[in-house]
Amino acid sequence: MIRKITVAIPLIAATLACSLNLSPAPAAVSAPLNTQAATATSAPPITFTPSPTFTPFVFVNTPTPNYDHYQAGTLKSVIQLNQKTVAAQNNGLYLPENPPALKVKLKYSGESRKMPFARSLFLSVWMNTFGIDRNLRQALADELLFAEDATEFWMMTKDKVIPRLQKGDEVSLYVVWIGALIEADKIDWVFMVNEIEK
Repeated sequence: MIRKITVAIPLIAATLACSLNLSPAPAAVSAPLNTQAATATSAPPITFTPSPTFTPFVFVNTPTPNYDHYQAGTLKSVIQLNQKTVAAQNNGLYLPENPPALKVKLKYSGESRKMPFARSLFLSVWMNTFGIDRNLRQALADELLFAEDATEFWMMTKDKVIPRLQKGDEVSLYVVWIGALIEADKIDWVFMVNEIEK
């Protein structure tokens, strides 16, 4: 099931600023996902009802996490299974209530970047929605670029994983699809790397 959130990024930023202590967006990356103007009076309120059966598969302070429940698969299969449902929605943020946890084989490009502002907001909404440990935010400062066949994916990656990767490494990643950012016909699929296995 997909959770639909149709509030524009500027409204999300204003609403979450106090509760999540988010820094304002730099001018260069402050364009809203929703191109239509949004105001506090015209946009619907942000309300969340976390699913009681939701299992985020996120390990922050667990000494020895267990990844046995991650199923072998591909990122492309997640996209294929959810493409029509997500694409049929309007602009906004989309959160799967029971995200697939996968063990996927990918190649590391050697490239990294700081998490874009829109994705940082998305992560904060996701954490706030499902009551995820706030320590996770500090553990996901960067995104790494991986390739699955000829398709490249920027993925949120835990700090503890980054030093163990080198350019060209072909590794198994323990990945969770946490949702998508939607703007018109463009979908940004958001994946998070919990662990790697060489």
